[in-house]
Amino acid sequence: MDVTTDAAIDLLQRAGTAVRVESVGDLDLDGIPVEVKVRTRPTPSDLRRELSRRRHRGATGKLAYVVPRATPSLVSVAVQEPTVVLIGVDDATLVNDGTLVRLGNSLVAERRPAPARVAWGRFALIRSLLRTPEPRTQRQLASESGITQAAVSKGLHEIGEAALAARRGSLPAAELLWARFLEEYPGARGIRSHWYSLDSPVRQVELVQRAYPGTLVSGDTGADRIAPWRVVTGARVYSHAGLDLASLGFAEASPDEATLTLVVPADPTIWATSAAWVEARTAPAGTADPLIIAHDVMRTGGSDVADAVERLHDQVFEAWHR
Repeated sequence: MDVTTDAAIDLLQRAGTAVRVESVGDLDLDGIPVEVKVRTRPTPSDLRRELSRRRHRGATGKLAYVVPRATPSLVSVAVQEPTVVLIGVDDATLVNDGTLVRLGNSLVAERRPAPARVAWGRFALIRSLLRTPEPRTQRQLASESGITQAAVSKGLHEIGEAALAARRGSLPAAELLWARFLEEYPGARGIRSHWYSLDSPVRQVELVQRAYPGTLVSGDTGADRIAPWRVVTGARVYSHAGLDLASLGFAEASPDEATLTLVVPADPTIWATSAAWVEARTAPAGTADPLIIAHDVMRTGGSDVADAVERLHDQVFEAWHR
């Protein structure tokens, strides 16, 4: 199992802890604020230094220390420190409030290599290049992508000739970039929480966005707003921080039972590209850009996924055929 905040949240929830995501690095556990640190090769000295730094800056709440294995030496430190929540992902072990809990081998999976660092800016640049065949400066592309001009220059070089051709309005180059994005983009990653409601998915996102206007809709519900085609079976919402959807009538659920997935994305460019598409009136307000939506739809399953993605493709390329 990957050593991630997602994996730690899964263990905490299975242990019966009420978890609310506040941001990528902050949780609320049973009403207590918790700062999250993921460490792949920690030592007891590392943990003690982390605690010392927290005391020095007057931090409140607890420290969640997410590690591959809760070794005896780390456990020894954690059981003596009530402000530490030690989470061993591979061995399904928790220490909270000085109490050691072993959840058993049912949660242990084969360890995979840590994912490589994602070039979020490059993927955002591809989405910006596909927004229109009209030529734009690097400064404009930077604004649309939510990255610096230096990152744009680097990204154009990494994308290669297809980027240069697309900037000149080449339809074949744009088609290549569409296919490359859907194949290579790893998803927004980040932290996910899962919710259930008896309302329709469309109604669910309406409730969430009315209460939290800064959120973005993707997946089936996002596709339904841009290019309606298939029956909407679930909702996906991106948010800058974790949200307490229980106050809106939702119930926390497992991934299999959820009707709405809330994501605090690791990809920081989603809001900038969405704003660019909305400003150009090629996507409605409060909706992720069409490429993010297409990528999410492809992973929802169903016999009509390909047709739904094709409808999004046609919507994106309408401007390229004029």
